[in-house]
Amino acid sequence: MTPADLVQNDALSAAILSQAVHSFSARDDRGMPLLLSLAVLPVVLHARSTAQVNKRRGDAALYRVAEETPRIGADLEARARAMTDQTFDALNLAAACGSVMIDTESGCLLAGGELFPIDSAPAEVRAKLHAATRLGSWFATVGGPQTCALLNLRM
Repeated sequence: MTPADLVQNDALSAAILSQAVHSFSARDDRGMPLLLSLAVLPVVLHARSTAQVNKRRGDAALYRVAEETPRIGADLEARARAMTDQTFDALNLAAACGSVMIDTESGCLLAGGELFPIDSAPAEVRAKLHAATRLGSWFATVGGPQTCALLNLRM
């Protein structure tokens, strides 16, 4: 797959967001705030950011990634804005598949049913899905306001 194929693939984007939401929900059952979901695709669909995320382990890893790789947060807000339509298209697909539910009262994303299968995916796709899983877990551990501050998100 070319980088353009990965970025323009709504099904892959839906799978990435589903992984992040499920991982977030495993730590915080209130659901992932919509604002945080806007940061997932710009990080995970960026090859160097995915590599940085996948190198780190542990609950405090988001702090290390933000500190050691300031480029991740440097233009994240602009990238998130540019990818808003793609993120919403992917969320619609994930909701239609039942892997993500949208709580209209809180504006949060909740884990739905089955996730997309990871094991049969190509290595490049698996790396992105694993990065999404880590981001979801880190976002839940750090919390919304602090994550936004770390990643320079003020949308």
